[in-house]
Amino acid sequence: MALNPGMPPVRRFFGYALLVGLALLVAGPAAAADSLVVNGEQPRYSLGRHLDVLEDPGGELNIAAVSAPGMAHRFRPALKETLNFGFGRGACWVRFKLDHRLAEEKKYVLEVGSPLIDHVDLYLPRADNTFAVKRAGELVPIQEREIRYRNPAFIIPLPPAATQTLYIRYRDKGSVPFSLTLWEPVAFLSTVKNIQLGLGVYYGTALIIAVYYLILFLVVRFPSYIFFAIHVFFFILWQMAYNGLANEYFWPHHPWLTDRALPFLVCATAISALQFTRVFLQTRETVPGLHRFLGWLMTIFVLIMATSIFVDDRRTIVVAAFFATIFAPSVFITSLVCWHRGYRSARYFTIAWFMLLIGTALLGLKSFGALPSNVVTEYGQQLGSVLEIILLALALADQVNMMKKETEAAQIRALEIQEQATEYLEVKVEERTRELQASYRKMEKLSSKLAKYLAPQVYDSIFSGKTDVKLHSQRKLLTVFFSDIKDFTEMTDNMEPEAMTGLLNEYLNEMAEIIHGFGGTIDKFIGDAIMVFFGDPESRGEQADALASVRMAIAMRERMDDLRHKWAAAMALPKPFRIRMGINTGFCTVGNFGSEDRLDYTIIGGQVNLASRLENSAAPDQILVSATTHALVKDEVACEPMGEIRAKGIARPVQTYQLIGLYEKLAGRAEEIREQGTGYSIALNLKQMSAATKKQVAERLRQVLTRL
Repeated sequence: MALNPGMPPVRRFFGYALLVGLALLVAGPAAAADSLVVNGEQPRYSLGRHLDVLEDPGGELNIAAVSAPGMAHRFRPALKETLNFGFGRGACWVRFKLDHRLAEEKKYVLEVGSPLIDHVDLYLPRADNTFAVKRAGELVPIQEREIRYRNPAFIIPLPPAATQTLYIRYRDKGSVPFSLTLWEPVAFLSTVKNIQLGLGVYYGTALIIAVYYLILFLVVRFPSYIFFAIHVFFFILWQMAYNGLANEYFWPHHPWLTDRALPFLVCATAISALQFTRVFLQTRETVPGLHRFLGWLMTIFVLIMATSIFVDDRRTIVVAAFFATIFAPSVFITSLVCWHRGYRSARYFTIAWFMLLIGTALLGLKSFGALPSNVVTEYGQQLGSVLEIILLALALADQVNMMKKETEAAQIRALEIQEQATEYLEVKVEERTRELQASYRKMEKLSSKLAKYLAPQVYDSIFSGKTDVKLHSQRKLLTVFFSDIKDFTEMTDNMEPEAMTGLLNEYLNEMAEIIHGFGGTIDKFIGDAIMVFFGDPESRGEQADALASVRMAIAMRERMDDLRHKWAAAMALPKPFRIRMGINTGFCTVGNFGSEDRLDYTIIGGQVNLASRLENSAAPDQILVSATTHALVKDEVACEPMGEIRAKGIARPVQTYQLIGLYEKLAGRAEEIREQGTGYSIALNLKQMSAATKKQVAERLRQVLTRL
């Protein structure tokens, strides 16, 4: 006769007595569970019916005592795939044998099926009859586990053609199911991926609904919306704490939070649900008695929640689970009464809470050991909660429809009044029209002022509706331009603020006109520095964008030459202003960055840093371009190879090129001939050549052509 660990305490006591009596009669130990044969033909093996169980209520036994030959008779084979010892059962030892029938050594993953067990210690036998221990469990930080996963999991090496006995010490203060599964690693990873995907869809759907109603509340200020959103948020956190995701992702380094989170979040979820019920069903007017009862329940949950912060969850989880099985039926009964009394929106509400009631009841009965742990009891509440959230959303929508109909009825009455006071309303309409026109003109002026703080392309994109004003970004191939005035701060340090401001504004205004003329997007002005990019919000093609950028740079350099002469005649500067420029083409991240209240449309990434580095490396009046930009513009722009530079975030040295000018403008200059491409470079200075030298060069070129 095997003893079921899931029995109630009284039955288990008499079961032990009966087992002891039978053992004395037959004078021999109970039969041990069968070994698990691992032959490599299955992706997973369930160990439930291959386990021997030894309860250790006082937690006094160690591995040496448990593995001693004299202790073998105290183990009893498990009769279920999943064990559940109820609340406060202390420690428990589990023993199982693995019969390896593998041709070569392989590693398997041993997974414990619940993330809420406080401590799980696995003892692997060594050749010297000692044991290696691996630790996991809810109170063991994720980073200290062998496998960083929400459930306790261990790597077990299985030598070929061998048999070994493994022990697990399982210790928890709550009612947590215990199951073991042996996984082939690839199957384990695939299953984990599918589970994570399913949970992601579940939580993502719930979160979207919560955020949606939170936004609706901010718009219409309807109280039910905010309490519904808060309830869903807490419910998501509770479920994540229950299935271990919160421990894995939110507080992996804080076991104290893990130990306190579950009862705290159970209470927070219940409190928010009770308040939502009272507000949505208007229980103060419809069912005053139930309204007070729900208020008492809220007070109890508040006390439990406050207690859970200071007391470990051994006691609070029992109390919280007990009252959780009370509050769901209470809400359900309240909604039934409201429905019976003619409150229309209560029908969706009742059906929604009936779904959650079933899931909560299954979870509560499983927690107290009355039901076994399986797919239905484990995930029934989550399925019920999805249906609950969807139906509650329908209930809110139905309530809005009721309000809409009431509003329409009020509008009809207003129209009747309007017919009796047409003249008065026309005057009011005219006054309102004038106010709206004034508001429109004010908004138009404000819009024109705001336009000065945005690049024209960005402004047009936002006000045309092509771009949403929200946090978002995307990867795009852009050409990035940087420029600054060499030693600007040093040269203007002694200038009057008004003079320096006028000079700088004149310079930036001149440069901005050139940038706009070539279609560039001004990212920002940083003092005398300018950051521009091409290719967003609109692009004419990567080659056209790059060519527009270098044409713009040449035009800016020429305009700066004019300004330099103008300023030299108008003011006494220590030395003339000279600008340096850098251009790079590459993939950048472009979009809105910042907070919900303050956004900046800009670009970031290593390619942006490279463009800045090119500008820093350029000499005065020099334009440096990267190899990527050079490859796009070399057919129309004359460039000269320069040295390599290193840029932060770029692993390899970057070849740079000095931009000479456009071929179309250099065609009339007979002094120089420059040609270059992959594997060749030609640079001829005809001004420095005599006629004889030119003939020699021509002869050498003919020889080169002959060799080619």
